[in-house]
Amino acid sequence: MYNEESFLPLHLCECPHLVLASFGRNSVASKMKPRTTFFQTLLNAVNAISGYGLLAMPYAVAQGGWLSLGPLLLIAAIWIYMALLLQRCMDSNPMVESYAYIVQLAFGSRGRILAALLANSELYLVVIGLLLFGGENLAGLFPK
Repeated sequence: MYNEESFLPLHLCECPHLVLASFGRNSVASKMKPRTTFFQTLLNAVNAISGYGLLAMPYAVAQGGWLSLGPLLLIAAIWIYMALLLQRCMDSNPMVESYAYIVQLAFGSRGRILAALLANSELYLVVIGLLLFGGENLAGLFPK
């Protein structure tokens, strides 16, 4: 039933304090199929990027000038690097399916609860903000 590939050799992730286990070729986790296709993931990414933020970018550059593009590109580079680190952490352990689980491996169950709470709070607050923003714009478009 168990062979030498069933045991969990530990590998260090990109983060020195984060130790993740990787599973052998015969494990159940290695045979799991992705839940979404590449095309669905691509559409989700495009949907997330092309929102109110993309529409507000010309106004932000007009207010900040051309020099405001420098910090914007720096922030984008930091986000890309962070996304690559998260991808490496998630690829090193097939059981890792969320950011909250990575936080649990690094900081324990209290860290996972806090990460899940913050991530869900952000989603709810963004929805509320977009509803308020859309309502104000509609009120301006259709005055009484």
